[in-house]
Amino acid sequence: MTRAPQTVLVDVPAGRLTVRIVGDGRPVLLLPGGAATSYPYYPHLEEELDGCRVISFDRPGTGTACGLGTATLPSGSASIEAVLNAVDATEAVVVGHSLGGSLAIQYAIDHPGEVGGVILLDPTPINDARLASALPRVLGLMSHIRVAPKRLSFGQKFTFRRLRRSLGPLDDEALICLRSLVYSAGIAATADAVSTFGADAAALTGRLRPLVKPVVLVTADRRPAHRLHRNHVRLAEALGGELQMWPGTKHPLHLQQPARLARLIDSVLAQQPRS
Repeated sequence: MTRAPQTVLVDVPAGRLTVRIVGDGRPVLLLPGGAATSYPYYPHLEEELDGCRVISFDRPGTGTACGLGTATLPSGSASIEAVLNAVDATEAVVVGHSLGGSLAIQYAIDHPGEVGGVILLDPTPINDARLASALPRVLGLMSHIRVAPKRLSFGQKFTFRRLRRSLGPLDDEALICLRSLVYSAGIAATADAVSTFGADAAALTGRLRPLVKPVVLVTADRRPAHRLHRNHVRLAEALGGELQMWPGTKHPLHLQQPARLARLIDSVLAQQPRS
């Protein structure tokens, strides 16, 4: 059964954020990747997580809040703290995909006593200085290439079709989320969202330590020798977390296995003491 969402407005230094909340119970915060909008992004989770308060919002510099300044990991962490305090949802389980996974790590390191658990879905690797510094350079160069609107639209259509083929069968809701992932943020917005990623990642890597609360890092199906897989192994170890590899999955694994993700979130919630 679809549960009606609530909207809460939260003021942060950059401006006013619109927070979506569905359900009641233990809080779960969903963080999207890149500069994409936070809803729709995770198919079926709002319905699957019965007994939970599912929270999502666009941090400054992303999604519908692109006009509220530049997205950085530290400013994103501060926005999460402000939102969760405003909606009385401290000790939330924080779920982040891709760049949202890096942001989840930043928040958990900044506020280790205020998280109930962390689930990282194929996170952008913060612990590989070469990749972390290359990402903003590459996207920055791409964003400065002048492309006619028709060609830009064609590029997004091509990306959508390529992902749709590579991900295998997706139901209607997952397709809606895939379309939002591809179309809700262009290359310029994404480049802006990672413009400080190299420096942010370097600073965060120096602060990594095992967390007391549960940490699960889910990596996509890659060879053990693959650079991203090795980065994820080291990252899970640094956080004192569990590494899972889901067979057959690509980077947007939240679209391929939403039911499995819901079960994983439930398992992390089950490790929390009941109040």
